[in-house]
Amino acid sequence: LTDNEVVEEYPSTVDLINAVKISGRTAQGLGIGFFNAITEKTYATIKNSETGEKRKQLVEPLTNYNILVLDQRFGDNSSVSFINTNTTREGHFRDANAAGVYMDLTNKSSTFRYSAGAEGSWVVSEDTKFGAEVNAA
Repeated sequence: LTDNEVVEEYPSTVDLINAVKISGRTAQGLGIGFFNAITEKTYATIKNSETGEKRKQLVEPLTNYNILVLDQRFGDNSSVSFINTNTTREGHFRDANAAGVYMDLTNKSSTFRYSAGAEGSWVVSEDTKFGAEVNAA
C-alpha cells in the first residue's frame, strides 16, 4: 500500500474450484488415500483515499493442495506408512512440501511395540528451507 491507500475489502474466504478424494484398502492390506483441491485466485480491494480510485491486489494465488497416504498393514498389528502433503501456488508465492515414513511393529499378543518415523519438510520461497526429524520409541 502507498501512504494514501487503504484496504477497503479483504476476503475472509477463498473459493474452491474443485476437490477430489480417493481412498480404500486392498485385499493385501495396502491402504491408499489421496486428496487434491484447487482454490481460485483471491483479490483484496484497495482504495486511494485521495482520488477514490480502486484497484485489485492479489492476496491468494491459484493454489493446489494435495495429500497422499500409503499404509501397508502386515502381521497381526503392524504397519508401515508414507504420508506426503504438498501446497503449490502459482507465481512467486511460497510453496511447501512435507513427507513422513512411519513404522509400527507390534507382536501378536501386543506385549511388545516398536515405533519409528522420519519426517522432512521443505518450504520454497526466495530461498529453500529444509527440516528433518527422526524418532523411535
